[in-house]
Amino acid sequence: LHWAAKGAAARPRGDDAASRIVAALLAAGADAAARTRDGSTALHVACEAAAPRCAALLLDKGADADAPNVNGLRPLHAASAAGSAECAALLLDARADAGAAFTIRGKHALSADKESDTKTALYLCAERGHADVARLLLGRGADADAPAVMTTPHATTRTSALWAARRGGHDAVAELLVAAGAVERATLDQPDASADGTNDGIARSLPGLSEP
Repeated sequence: LHWAAKGAAARPRGDDAASRIVAALLAAGADAAARTRDGSTALHVACEAAAPRCAALLLDKGADADAPNVNGLRPLHAASAAGSAECAALLLDARADAGAAFTIRGKHALSADKESDTKTALYLCAERGHADVARLLLGRGADADAPAVMTTPHATTRTSALWAARRGGHDAVAELLVAAGAVERATLDQPDASADGTNDGIARSLPGLSEP
């Protein structure tokens, strides 16, 4: 199922051909809830491929619209990153959580320090400029001010969706966020060794940004 859904992104009108294969596999007893090693379902893959026909077939066979993988990444995150408003609408209609966040944890490529990156579906839309999906999410209650949080042993950065939209030059998304009452914020928290050896957290505005 995963490979069939992935095929939707391989060529123009791929969703049509892929959906016929997905339908045949489901009719033959394939498990719509089957997961890969990282916990992703075929619904994750269909949404990543922006394949609403495949997604609808999987949902009809009981696929969980809100199933998280090992990082907490859900099909709605995949649809939002891909800019698929059709997939996002299907998931939201199936009661996917519009405000859910996921966290990617790993090690920095150069320092090997542990780091994590937490984002929401709306933030993904903001940094990629997917206005149609952002409009859907805001209409279903997504928090316009939920920040992305990047953490390392040395600092924690928090940036708002409006900051991401403006930094990327995505005016249509920025306008939607402003209309929803969003505030542009970006902060950097770093441990600061004081004279007496204690560490006090300090928050700095990131360069080039207006204060909230």
